[in-house]
Parts: sequence; structure tokens; C-alpha cells
Amino acid sequence: MKKEYLYRLFVVVWIPFLLAPNHVYSIQSQPDSLYLTIEQAVRSGLERNFGIQIAKNEAEIARLNRNYGAAGFTPDLNLSAGIGGGEEDIMVSENGSRISSGTTTNQAANLDIALNWPIFDGLKMFTTYRKLQEFEKLGTTAARIEIENTIAAIISAYYDLIRLEKRLTVLQNTVEISEERFRIADTKRLVGSGSEYEYLLAQADLNSDVAGVLREQVLLNDARIRLLTLLNLDQRVMLSVDTEISLNDPLELTQVMEGIQLQNAQLSAAEANRRIA
Repeated sequence: MKKEYLYRLFVVVWIPFLLAPNHVYSIQSQPDSLYLTIEQAVRSGLERNFGIQIAKNEAEIARLNRNYGAAGFTPDLNLSAGIGGGEEDIMVSENGSRISSGTTTNQAANLDIALNWPIFDGLKMFTTYRKLQEFEKLGTTAARIEIENTIAAIISAYYDLIRLEKRLTVLQNTVEISEERFRIADTKRLVGSGSEYEYLLAQADLNSDVAGVLREQVLLNDARIRLLTLLNLDQRVMLSVDTEISLNDPLELTQVMEGIQLQNAQLSAAEANRRIA
């Protein structure tokens, strides 16, 4: 729950800044290694993420569809044209005797223009236009939802990467301690002051700690790939992040609930769908 509040608060505070043209962080090329802060990662995701680009295009389509012509306010002008004709056999005769015969070709062109303009359709055109307006609002809200979800996913992946890096550091320190214990146990066994059991136990602990480091490295690599995918970057890029986490001021439940009522995009989309229905 706290994470969700953090994501929503981050979106409300930062999304206007992140979308401003003068503050877009762009990764123009695909470098071999890359260092990103959380702000840079979010800005890059807003610019490069395919889901956001599709949502923005769909919102633009809804905006273009909202016009008086689509609602039926403007007349319909139909234009049709065609060319027709045929051949006819003819026979020329004089005094009842045939002199000659042949064919003639007749061709005719036609052009029709029809203008249809409904005078009154039971207020359907007004209702249709209002519905197109709601579809435009819904498209904009859907794009905002996609942006918010992408930001939340990037933040989660970014801090998950930090968490795994710190865990890996701790496990590597544990391996160093286990290696020292194993060295001491082996030395004691060789000089006769230690038992074989202590030696084998230290070896098993060392093997377990090494296996833990390998598992954590796999998880860390998966988290790095997940973040690179959200940023639409090549998965071969060696990505590093800022491991220092700065905490914001404590959240007030009253402010969070008020923000949900006023700024929650999911509620706005549900209300738009209700009005459309």
C-alpha cells in the first residue's frame, strides 16, 4: 500500500515536469554502459516506452474523431459519374432492296450530385457529439493511465535493482567471511587442533554462500533486463543506477485520499465510461 501511494505521489508531483519539452532526458544512442538516476530513468521511459507512444496516438485519434462532421451536423455531398453506351446494327435500303448494313456506337456521360442535410434527427447529432467529446476525454485519460503505470513500473524496477545490488554486496561479504572460516578450519585440521567435521561444515557453509551469490547475480541480471525493457534499451547495455535512496516527507492519509478523489485516472476513466453509457 505504501508503495502504491509513493507511485501516485510521484506521478502527481513530477509528471508535469517530466513531460515539459525543455526537460526531456533523451538517450539518443545505445551505449555499451549507462548510468541513470531515478529521474533520468523515468524521463527516458516517458519518451521511449512503446506503450506510452501507442496510448498517445490513440488519444490523438480520439481527438481528431471529435468533430461536427462525424456527429452529423454537416451535410453529406454525394457525387457520382458514369459513362454508358452501346452498339446498334443499321441497314440502309432503297425501294425495298438492301444496299448496305453496318453498326453505330452510342455513348453517353452522366454526372449526379446529391446534397443531403438532415433538418432534425431527434437531437441525435447533439448526443453523438457529446459522446465523441467523452471519447476524447477517455482517450486522454487512458494515455495518462498508461503513463502512470509505466512510471510506477520503472520506479519499482529501479529500486528493485538497488535492493538486489545491496543484497549481493552483503552476500559477497558473507562469502569472504566463509572463505576465512574455511581457511581457519583447514589450517586447524592440518595441524591437528581441529576436527574433520569442522572442516566439512565450513566447506558446506562456503559452498552454500557461493551458491547464494550466484542466485542473486541471476536475479540482479533479470532485474536489470526488466528495467532496460521498460526503457526500450538494448538488453546488452551494462546499466548502473544510483544506490542512494532519498526519502520524501511522510505521507498524510487525508491528503492521499483527497488526491485519489481528485486526480486518480482510473476513477476519471470509470466516470467517462459511465457518461458514455
